[in-house]
Amino acid sequence: MDKNVGIQYLRAICALVVYFSHYVMAINNPVINAFRLTRWSFIVDGSIAVCIFFVLSGFFYYNNRGFEIGKYLKGVKRKTFRIYPAHIIMLLLGWMLAECRFDWDVTSFTEWGNMFWVGDITFSDFLNSASCLLIKLANEKINPSMWYLEYEVWLFLIMPFIVGFINRIGWKWSWGLLVLGIVALFADLRMYHLLYVVAVCCMGVLARYLCHLYEFKFLENKKYLTLWIFMAILLIVHNYFGAGNMFMFFRGIGSAMLVIVFWKCHFASTKLYFLEFLGCISFEFYVVQHISLLAFRPCFVNPIVYLILTLTITIVVAWLLNRYVTLKW
Repeated sequence: MDKNVGIQYLRAICALVVYFSHYVMAINNPVINAFRLTRWSFIVDGSIAVCIFFVLSGFFYYNNRGFEIGKYLKGVKRKTFRIYPAHIIMLLLGWMLAECRFDWDVTSFTEWGNMFWVGDITFSDFLNSASCLLIKLANEKINPSMWYLEYEVWLFLIMPFIVGFINRIGWKWSWGLLVLGIVALFADLRMYHLLYVVAVCCMGVLARYLCHLYEFKFLENKKYLTLWIFMAILLIVHNYFGAGNMFMFFRGIGSAMLVIVFWKCHFASTKLYFLEFLGCISFEFYVVQHISLLAFRPCFVNPIVYLILTLTITIVVAWLLNRYVTLKW
């Protein structure tokens, strides 16, 4: 795992955004319901955080080596043992809790918040979810958030070939990676089509390549840094201000700009220990958070108690998984 503290902060922020996104979408409360309808709800839009995660994946797929089948298989093995143990454990726990059929006050939750764990879950459903190879709708899953992991698995199977190909033909042609996004942009594909996700991941590869070439010293100037961040955020959230539905391509560019900021800027003088800790367990946090929100629906008393309970449980379980389950090769 990369120890760049800025990247750990970014991972932590994205993990929290995903949690709050699901929390806000699930709770049936007048204040929260009103907030969901505002343009400013983008601050808890989990799809933005997931886009940044995809860009981060591409950022760390970058290398300047030629493709070698031995290294590819070693990388697939490392990734497999990195993500599957915690994923499988949480699937088993979620399956067990879902089959307990606990009752909860459905009026305290939205239609979206009540739509999970309401049908029978078969062993076939478990195997499909465990494989992370069959891309299915979130409401068909034991752990709804794991639709993201299905794309992530396809990325670690596909991206080494793309990076190896670019290394072979030369990085002067690397801007051709953006063609994937442009094709997806005008092909009227759904937001999370695999082509879109690969294109967004490629933007992360390009961001790392640019970081390898340039120092981005102009970001040390606060005015330029502010302008850069403003432009990145505008690209990420522009669909909230009437720009239409085809926004993953622009969101990917904005996310890549943010990743460059967090990679290049120095945070040594601003130690945020909680964010650094959460960044280190961000994958496990992502795996746990939706199971936690679903499992504790029967314990709902009010939105604040539910938030504190589920967030605390998520952090504790994520830490345990990171410490004792996840294999860090």
